[in-house]
Amino acid sequence: MKVEQACQAAFARHETFQPRWSWFRKAYQSAEDDPGVFNSEDAMLRLGVGKNMVKSIRFWAEASKILAPVADPQRPRVSHMVPTPIGKAIFSDDGWDPYCEMAGTLWLLHWLLLAPQSLLPVWWLSFNEFNAVEFTTGELTTFCMDTLSAVSMWTTPTEGSVSKDVATFSRAYGGGAQEGRRVSFDDVADSPLRELRLVRSVQAPRRSLRFSTGAKAGLPPAIAAYACLDFLARTEASARTAMVSRLVSEPGAPGRVYRLTEDVLIDLLEKAAITGTVSLSRPGGVAQLVFDKDASEAGAEMLANYYGSAPNVPGELLAGPKAGAAPEGAPTLGPEIPPPSPVGKRSGLPLDSGPPQDVLKRLDHLQDRSDAGMSK
Repeated sequence: MKVEQACQAAFARHETFQPRWSWFRKAYQSAEDDPGVFNSEDAMLRLGVGKNMVKSIRFWAEASKILAPVADPQRPRVSHMVPTPIGKAIFSDDGWDPYCEMAGTLWLLHWLLLAPQSLLPVWWLSFNEFNAVEFTTGELTTFCMDTLSAVSMWTTPTEGSVSKDVATFSRAYGGGAQEGRRVSFDDVADSPLRELRLVRSVQAPRRSLRFSTGAKAGLPPAIAAYACLDFLARTEASARTAMVSRLVSEPGAPGRVYRLTEDVLIDLLEKAAITGTVSLSRPGGVAQLVFDKDASEAGAEMLANYYGSAPNVPGELLAGPKAGAAPEGAPTLGPEIPPPSPVGKRSGLPLDSGPPQDVLKRLDHLQDRSDAGMSK
């Protein structure tokens, strides 16, 4: 899989903010209450953040596939955000883990951020095609610029935009190891993806980052198996088997996204096979993942096994492209707002307002109401 197949050409849409602990739940709950919340004039007040953070929260909710955009029928150029099936299954009040308290939810969100169609091509390249183990943010920026400039179907992004994506990647996963930049407390304390320990900061002999390859403490076998099934549902929906070597080495596959070796992924899948949803076979000594139903159905079963209960979205697919898409018939409008009252020609006041204190204004207001056929 190539970056142009796995990603949209989206760069620096996060306003330089990495995702914060509370943002996934905040975004989900706000959009569930009102799909138009991110476009509202009082969005900053309702979300409790500044203007740029409103944009960032919306971006991270869409990038993680817990919300999806739908067209506003009244304003075609404006999109509202509605919960997706996977978003509702996790973050609704009766969802599996609305406050991200289980370790597997962070591993799941990391996968969803990079699963096709990803809105983070620079992050996708970092995990899937960048082969360096230890590197500086400058080296990663150069690699991404060189790779993206060779994508003929995309307009080459500016180096500034790519640098912002690399800087956000560094803060999100490594705590902010950037040349010439002081690391703030927020960079370290409020970066949930840093808990995965996929990338760590190295201070000497130069300030750099280092990928952690191999076994991952805290990665639940069921979540690793779900990622494999979700990957297959998105790339080869009719498959009932897949070689583990492919799931480890192919760009975009869970082995690359989680930085696993083949032996480690085999161990995780063997443990996940206890549930009976999947199994491992070794024809000719080649390890294969085997399942007897659609990958999307098997993926949903694997999540239910991990979280310990059936999902709250019966009939919806929780793996594959539809898991992170707006469900059919999704509401596109928020709470109904009554149309504004007509304004009187003489008084300039809304016809349904109370009488003004000024005597002349009151007479004009009464005449306006009379002209409109309203009682005085």
